[in-house]
Amino acid sequence: MVALLDLYVPAPTVLHRLDPRAKLVGTGLAFVLLFFIGAVWALVLFAAALVALLAVARIGARRSWFVVRSSAPLLLLILITWPLFSGAPGDQLLILGPVEVTTGDVWEAGAVALRVLSWILLFFLLLFTTKQGELVRGLTGLGLSYRAGFGLALAFRYLPTFGASLETALDAQRTRGAEVDGRALRGRVRYRIRALIPAIVGALRLSEALALSLEARGFGSGQKRTALRPLHWRPVDLLVLLLVVVGSALFIWFRFTEGLFA
Repeated sequence: MVALLDLYVPAPTVLHRLDPRAKLVGTGLAFVLLFFIGAVWALVLFAAALVALLAVARIGARRSWFVVRSSAPLLLLILITWPLFSGAPGDQLLILGPVEVTTGDVWEAGAVALRVLSWILLFFLLLFTTKQGELVRGLTGLGLSYRAGFGLALAFRYLPTFGASLETALDAQRTRGAEVDGRALRGRVRYRIRALIPAIVGALRLSEALALSLEARGFGSGQKRTALRPLHWRPVDLLVLLLVVVGSALFIWFRFTEGLFA
């Protein structure tokens, strides 16, 4: 479990070697463009392309499945609740008192679930192929302040650490005979709430140690930051960035002039 929570996956692939600024721009554009895709078939193709990119980056089936499995409860909640409040036109499928579920509601719920899944895959694809230091340098290279970029990178880095601490607390309860994974939902929730206490205490201790470490290294001194390996645009980075920008422009053209992907 802990190994799965180590986000960066080292591999000699093109995605790993790309300039982090190009990856950040591409991820940001794709994130925004997903708002304007309404067709289910287009969202399926988009999600399939992201899965293919995970394979190209050699992320592995276990980690990819971990991402999908972790997002499954949210996606299931969307599929169940969205049709109840959507109000999209279509053939009537179900009537629950004042609530009417139509085929349009179901298709719209599927589109929303696929859009959220694509956002999640985009986010993890970036973190799986970009080191924390490169992510900070990419953000600062795009104009973000070093403090803000470093804080964001720390959040990405220590959220999995907190998850590992929570899993360790649950393992300790399992060794004591607690039915952490029992069938009763109420029991599972109760044991996980109890496991939050040692996980939060560990996070507070870690934050104190991290603050002391940053202070010892002169963080916040106001001096200009330097890097061991400064970022430089390579031809392949510029080519990928150009393809992403041109592709986004073509998408906007076809979406708002021809109504494609709507």
